[in-house]
Amino acid sequence: MILTPFQELTLLSLLLAFISVLPYKFLVDIKAFKAAKADIDFYRKKMEEAQKAKKTDEVNKFLDEMMKANKRYLSFTTKPLVISVLIFFIAFGFLSSLYGISSFMVFHNFGGIQAQIGENKTIGGMEGYPVRLEYRGNAYDSILFKDNGTYSIIIDANSDGAFSEEKKAAGEAVKLDSSSWAFEVINNRTVFMQMHAYNPVIPYVGQNIHWFGWYFLLVIPANMFFRKLLGID
Repeated sequence: MILTPFQELTLLSLLLAFISVLPYKFLVDIKAFKAAKADIDFYRKKMEEAQKAKKTDEVNKFLDEMMKANKRYLSFTTKPLVISVLIFFIAFGFLSSLYGISSFMVFHNFGGIQAQIGENKTIGGMEGYPVRLEYRGNAYDSILFKDNGTYSIIIDANSDGAFSEEKKAAGEAVKLDSSSWAFEVINNRTVFMQMHAYNPVIPYVGQNIHWFGWYFLLVIPANMFFRKLLGID
């Protein structure tokens, strides 16, 4: 079974959320950790009651106890937190290389025609500049148009020789297979940029979401779930 980039990103995000919780499970005395957290909540509540009663001495006393409990709490979390942060930055670089904005400068053979911008060719009855994007073993042929200095493109998105009649302006998202792309023309070269992991399922968000947005939406609730599952919270 071949996963789409969106499915890959989803599984990797859940896996990384689980891995980032493991340091808390194996490096922290959970019972003492929970006790310190309970003490913080207890003394905070007592301090608030003392503040309402305007008992300054008790406020200071409970504040001091709360700070001690907080110090114990932080001593438990520092080491796993550092490890979790390292995991995040390693994961960020890895996921960014896979699903972040990737640029491909393309000038490839297109149906036996070699073309650069400035060399119009007639392709399938349409006059424009032929450009081919090759990605993950697939080749996508396209025809680039220039009108009054503005570029637009039509793409054979299904690699079946049938070009979409819908023109896309530079910077607009184009769905190719399971990823979304945009193109720009830079220094007389066509540059395709992978913008998003294509998302077919999320209501209200739409069909395109940047990889980090989806990772962020997943990893926070997943982290909370795994913490509950492993008895950390």
